[in-house]
Amino acid sequence: MTKLWLAMSLGLATTQCGGITRPNAGDLCLVGQRIECDCAGRSKGVRTCTPEGIGYGECACGNSGTNDDGGGGLDVQTCTSKAGWTGGLQGSTAMTPGRACIECHSTTPSAPRYAIAGTIFPGLHDPDDCNGVDGLGFAVAFFSDSGAELGPRVQLNRVGNFFYTGPVPAQYRVKVIAQGVELVMQSPVTNGDCNFCHTASGKSGARGRLTKPPL
Repeated sequence: MTKLWLAMSLGLATTQCGGITRPNAGDLCLVGQRIECDCAGRSKGVRTCTPEGIGYGECACGNSGTNDDGGGGLDVQTCTSKAGWTGGLQGSTAMTPGRACIECHSTTPSAPRYAIAGTIFPGLHDPDDCNGVDGLGFAVAFFSDSGAELGPRVQLNRVGNFFYTGPVPAQYRVKVIAQGVELVMQSPVTNGDCNFCHTASGKSGARGRLTKPPL
């Protein structure tokens, strides 16, 4: 994030979800961020920012099926759901489950803005772009310390993604609801970009992914 702030303060142009083009055409980018690239047959793939945060790797060209994409991208056999997103940066409510939605959308002018967004997974350590739970019967609720829910409950979509655009206080709590069972997050939340902390390995105190309640 420091690299991104520094580059923006120097007035450099941003591209896609955080990649920054410098005047000498060298790329600064956020580690792990991805940009769209062209593949054979007019299909699209993705290039991923290198671990050094300078430049993007080769274009990974996948397919729209639910098996190994054969192009160096997501192998859905590593997903608990055995299915995943291979559509690159094509706009969709089902896109890139597990990735930090708000961080990406905030730097993409045409993308919708969310106050809270994330993904609910069947597995604690599912990789980025794996489909989460099928959202039928699942909802997420946000509530204050007093227990009052903030706005209506949010239904998960078919890949486990959820989005909330209503007002939120500086901190609040989250619960996942399925078939009358509630899984409540004990610590208050101050960052609505749920997947920013709930990565496959977890960071900032998170153990891993947001997961469904035990039924």
